[in-house]
Amino acid sequence: MVRLRVKIILLIFYAVAVLASCIRLAPQTAPDLPPAFIERAVLCADVVRTDDWAEPEDEKIAFSARTDAAVCSFLVFGPLSGGHRLTWKWYGPDGRLVRLSEPAEVGREGMDYDRYIAWDRLPLSAEIVEGRWRVVFFIDGETAGSREFELTK
Repeated sequence: MVRLRVKIILLIFYAVAVLASCIRLAPQTAPDLPPAFIERAVLCADVVRTDDWAEPEDEKIAFSARTDAAVCSFLVFGPLSGGHRLTWKWYGPDGRLVRLSEPAEVGREGMDYDRYIAWDRLPLSAEIVEGRWRVVFFIDGETAGSREFELTK
């Protein structure tokens, strides 16, 4: 009787092992990133260009029309796949649209990029209104993000 129980237990373990060997677990994959992934979005007083690249200069969120010539919205794309249209909308403290950028072509169809940069400038003048401003950026007509900043004279 004991030998029979041992044989049944071994048979059950064998069956479980056989069934387990037929199970295949698929590795979990990372979710696909969107074709235009913004890795970093900063506001700065200027953009410094080199031969084939550019970097934001004087990153901040408070600007003065006396000391700053412009507010720049600088975007760094992580992986970028294909071509896209990028626009910026700059809103004053009262919520009204003050500036709409020309659409910028970002990337090219059939191309993939590890990193890509783009920026837009809001020139500061004597007529500029003080207060809390917002810049909103759009990729292919869809809102991709925004930043707020303080502007003083």
